[in-house]
Amino acid sequence: MKISIVVPVYNVEEYIQRCFASISQQTYNNDLLECIFVDDCGNDNSIPITRQLIDDYQGKIDFKIATHEKNKGLSEARNTGTSIATGEYIYYFDSDDEITTHCIQTLVDLAKKHKGVDVVFGSSDIINGEEHDDSYKIKSEIPEFSSNDLWLKRSILRRTYLPMTAWNKLIRLDFIKENDLFFKPGIIHEDEHWEFFVAKHINTAAFCKEFTYLHYINEGSIITTTSPKQIESLLIIVEDFLAHIDNILVKEQYKTIYYVAFYALIKSIDNHDVAFAIYVQKSLQQLLKQRFNRALKNFRLMEFKVLCHYYLSLRILKSNLARTSYYGFLKLM
Repeated sequence: MKISIVVPVYNVEEYIQRCFASISQQTYNNDLLECIFVDDCGNDNSIPITRQLIDDYQGKIDFKIATHEKNKGLSEARNTGTSIATGEYIYYFDSDDEITTHCIQTLVDLAKKHKGVDVVFGSSDIINGEEHDDSYKIKSEIPEFSSNDLWLKRSILRRTYLPMTAWNKLIRLDFIKENDLFFKPGIIHEDEHWEFFVAKHINTAAFCKEFTYLHYINEGSIITTTSPKQIESLLIIVEDFLAHIDNILVKEQYKTIYYVAFYALIKSIDNHDVAFAIYVQKSLQQLLKQRFNRALKNFRLMEFKVLCHYYLSLRILKSNLARTSYYGFLKLM
């Protein structure tokens, strides 16, 4: 079974050697591995270092570099790699992270055992300095394989059991192409957007409960910073989700939308720009206005209370009480 590893590269000279080494040391049959580094036109030495590493490599992995003419962002870098991949499965890998030596072999074993599976989920160790977080480890109660499409869709949308990331998964290439599951260009939080649409189409999945991926929380990453583009991306995601509600698990889809919307609002407040926070609040009010009116008309009390948060003052929303009560409402819905 041939596997295509897709690695976007942008200003990661500090980490690219670690990334490359973890790929080159894979125990999986190297004749069946290709690795596509996508040059997204950074301004450091990431690509020269990568070229030298490939030149010095003595194994059988088919390393190649695809080059953008200009910087296009993570979404389009992944799309570029996907479009030229020749493997049966795609494995997305962020270039500032690391995979275990047995990563691909372990995930492929599951893909072979459950032939034709859409996605194989791996477990990830989240590393923040000296601290390790196992919140992205597949829980013991999750089955090794599921063909219960409703359970899979619900689990992805709820974000409770399954990691909401594109990386550390084997994803069947035909599954991506047949359902147009490419990444939305021009936004941050592209994984969040992508997972929502994966949930609409997934029918089968396998789950690996041992760590296969080391995800590093680096200074300056999206998780540790807030920017206007990040928040604008969340607004785009909310609007896109609202435009693509289908008839399967409607309630769960709206819960996901409320989660993203509230996260955008909190992020805008944390950005310490009052005018921008008010703009975000008003944008969300407009986007959710129709749903607000419907909830009130149909006496959906819990949903109405959740939506009321978008009409509260910014001062109240800053409080931990408001945030805690919001997540409590989500659980009740």
